[in-house]
Amino acid sequence: MAVARATREGSISDDNLALIKQIQPIVTGVGAIVGGLGAVLTVVGAASAFS
Repeated sequence: MAVARATREGSISDDNLALIKQIQPIVTGVGAIVGGLGAVLTVVGAASAFS
């Protein structure tokens, strides 16, 4: 897990900003996959409850 370290000015350095921009789509993709799995499990659970 990457932790962004702030500089003395309290701002994020360019290197950390570039790293965050690289990681962001991966985090978004993983979130979408987890959300999709949750939706599938909800449908399966509802279907089994009605059967």
